Amino acid sequence: MPKVPRVPKVPVAGALALAIAFSAWVLPHGARAQAAAQQAIVNGRLATEADVRGTVGILDAPSGQVFCTGTLVDATTVITAAHCIQTEELGGLVEASSLRVLGGVLDLESDPAGNLPASVAVARIAGNCDYFDTWGNLGIGPNDESGFGRGDDIAVLVLAAPYAAVTPTPPLPPRRAAELTVGQEVAMVGYGVYQLEPERSGTLYAATTTLEQVTGYELLTARDATGSGMDSCFGDSGGPLYWTDASNETFLVGVVSRGTADSRFDCGDGGIYTRPEAYEGFVRAVREDVAPTCRFSPPPDDVLLRSTLRGGAGCAVHAPSAHTREWSGGAALPMLSCLALWACAHAARARRRRRRARVSPRPVP
Repeated sequence: MPKVPRVPKVPVAGALALAIAFSAWVLPHGARAQAAAQQAIVNGRLATEADVRGTVGILDAPSGQVFCTGTLVDATTVITAAHCIQTEELGGLVEASSLRVLGGVLDLESDPAGNLPASVAVARIAGNCDYFDTWGNLGIGPNDESGFGRGDDIAVLVLAAPYAAVTPTPPLPPRRAAELTVGQEVAMVGYGVYQLEPERSGTLYAATTTLEQVTGYELLTARDATGSGMDSCFGDSGGPLYWTDASNETFLVGVVSRGTADSRFDCGDGGIYTRPEAYEGFVRAVREDVAPTCRFSPPPDDVLLRSTLRGGAGCAVHAPSAHTREWSGGAALPMLSCLALWACAHAARARRRRRRARVSPRPVP
């Protein structure tokens, strides 16, 4: 793998502490415990064998823990989210050898030892370069206030051997993209958390919901202002959104990317999904091992600052609690000092916003 630019480490501990303390002071304190009782795939149900289709868990190889979900689209190809294969510091990818894929399991924790199907190694990985090169992971782009529009958050894992534990589910053919319209029913499946506690990933949940908004690149599922809607959550990142047509044929139509940027809730208020058929050329290039090498150019400070102001990677919006967000609007931001904003901008280099990306933390070696 070519050497990629690394973000310089900046001594911001003191300034960051000030930013967090100041932000906590200006933000409302309600909604701190709202997420505690939420269920996930949020407000879904335990999956059955019929729900699985091509759904697989993406494992951290050393620990065996699931941290993302994906979809087997043919015998050796898994589609997932680009942020699932990104290093914690912006500007790099994890090693393919650090990942494994496991499917055909409803509960990784309760299955008796020895009954789990064998996992398979990952030979190659590639993320869509537009995600990294245009700083889509910071939420800077032509999107609306909810962060919906185009995020380019898609990646491909090429397996070391054909995998038969689940039945591949192909992406919707691009020629049929117009068939997806607002109001249609879709199904989500994932190994994500069910009580917003990342260590509890590993049980497969499922739910059905409807499409609220549709663009050529992304889908937004039904929103719920109370945070009690059907939704994906942490650990579901990269997982599938399935659509079944009138002839009962099921296709992969969405890849879990992130939560909405203007919600008070991490999960339960609609999710944003990448449309895989929009990236057919990228997926094909990875399969054929001719995908371009991404630049991974680190964003300049002014971009990081804009991202912080919008909440795209900010520490301020996290101040109320680890799992919920409540922002009162116009009065708070002007009160933040330049030092606090500077600290947030630099801290964003090493921290992806956890409420936006629905990936469970990988274990630290």
